[in-house]
Amino acid sequence: MEIGLCYPERNWPSGSGKNRKTHRRKLRGAVIVFLGMMLLLSGRKAYGAEVIHQSGMALQPYDTSIYDTVNNANETMTGYGHAYTNSQELNSVSGPSMQFRSLLYTEIPNPQSIAVSPDGKTAWVMSSYKSGSDNSRTGRIYRIDLSRFWKKKAAGSKDTGAIKAGPEIVTGHGQTLAYNPKSHELWYVRETKALNTTLVRVNPKTMEVEKEIHFRFGSTIVFPPTFTFDKDGNCWTYTRSTGSNWVSAGTIRFYKGRIQGNRVTFRMINQGLRYPPGNLCQTFGYNPVNDRLYVVADGEMLTVPAGKLSRQRVTPSDVQCIKFGGCREFEGLAFTETGCAYFATNKPSEIMRDRVSYNKALKLEAKYKRAKKNYARDRKAMKKEKEEQAQNITMEKIGKQLEDGL
Repeated sequence: MEIGLCYPERNWPSGSGKNRKTHRRKLRGAVIVFLGMMLLLSGRKAYGAEVIHQSGMALQPYDTSIYDTVNNANETMTGYGHAYTNSQELNSVSGPSMQFRSLLYTEIPNPQSIAVSPDGKTAWVMSSYKSGSDNSRTGRIYRIDLSRFWKKKAAGSKDTGAIKAGPEIVTGHGQTLAYNPKSHELWYVRETKALNTTLVRVNPKTMEVEKEIHFRFGSTIVFPPTFTFDKDGNCWTYTRSTGSNWVSAGTIRFYKGRIQGNRVTFRMINQGLRYPPGNLCQTFGYNPVNDRLYVVADGEMLTVPAGKLSRQRVTPSDVQCIKFGGCREFEGLAFTETGCAYFATNKPSEIMRDRVSYNKALKLEAKYKRAKKNYARDRKAMKKEKEEQAQNITMEKIGKQLEDGL
């Protein structure tokens, strides 16, 4: 922060030299206090959050001449309309099977994104409910105890006791809430579609803001409206291009980055998808089991392998398109470490769970428990065997000593 101070050339009060010295001392004192207050405020805010101002661009320089566009099939869904529904099902009608079922009617106003802990016991939903400019909206983060519903297959619960509301904060549009499974931190990006933006870390228990990193994404590229983390702690985002001399309009461009200490960095992946899902990008998800990224629009998802994308090795056959029936507004998609998918939707405001990945997760959980039980049993058997061997050795020594004594 630059502070300009303008001193009149010799505009001292008339009177004795003593008065002029007193005036100068007061002026210096006021300047020192002012600078101290500005320094203090530049590092901390009233609510106690640490505030960092990052210099330079977060987005690293890139070479457009080596950019490659994957010519995936044009299956962009158009004409999707939002309407309130009483149906408790949301099923895919083409592509890989996903069968979402209503899990919890949250009654959270205007949900915009969801994050889930790796163990699937906790979810966080960001709500942006107070009107204003897109980046100055306020709302709350709600923490939801999913452990109450893990073994329940009954749909449509209204157990609002599982929900805890956090304090009111500036959320922006609210589509970027994400959990980093590597650092166990909860983050969101406050100002999207803007050159200068703020990455915000939130306490997972209290939902209070802990840290802000103010940064500029690119010299001409605004920060995208979606955000997610992979299993290694890399943060991902994407834009839908408006078109240029090196990329066609509608192309999905991906960015991969890291949050390290007080700095965030991104690089553009030199490979994108020619055709996007739907007319409006709603959310972004990552499944650690199949290592796939999910680009989500209303009624449709495109999924692409993250590992291949990082190495610019994606082919059209690697891109999967999943289309859904219904009329819900898609808001957020998140996965547990076992690949169980949770969906936040609007109209109505609810959390849905994919029955297909849930059943797979239950099998993985049962397999893990069996392996853990077998491991404990084997350890116990090995311990017993070692004790018996030690006892036999001791008995042999005693027998030899008795023979030697005779």
